[in-house]
Amino acid sequence: MAGTLVFVPAGPDQVRSLVAGDVLTDVAAFSVTDDMLDTVGLARADDEDAERACLLLASIAGLAAHGVRLVLVADVATAVPGGPDQHNGGVTVARLSLSQVESFFTDAQDNPLVVTGAAACSGQSLDDAWELEPVQALLRGADPLWNAAEELAVWTKEN
Repeated sequence: MAGTLVFVPAGPDQVRSLVAGDVLTDVAAFSVTDDMLDTVGLARADDEDAERACLLLASIAGLAAHGVRLVLVADVATAVPGGPDQHNGGVTVARLSLSQVESFFTDAQDNPLVVTGAAACSGQSLDDAWELEPVQALLRGADPLWNAAEELAVWTKEN
């Protein structure tokens, strides 16, 4: 990893665009920042826990915005902290291409916890969505599933 690791809460249309060769601009993402570490009560040395926290934050932001937990993990040159989720590690990535995506996380399509969580938090801010019981049940009951970046093309055909 040469740059900054970011977790992008993506919608299906964004992923289809990336797979088609497009470059996304001004992409909202999450990264391990000092603000995020303070918010979740972790130290810089807790690398794995901090990255998992970013993954889960991005997954719920995506669920609220897109109705799906679809998180792209990418290595980018720069990520600028800011926006309404800055305290949660919110950053903006100027340009994102498929070649920067290292992996992605999503859920099994038939998971009822995802359906219930998505319905409960649709359109909510991350902070508000995080507090909802159906979202907490999802976080307790189902981890997002890891997939290799090469599987994104297959994912777009199935979803």
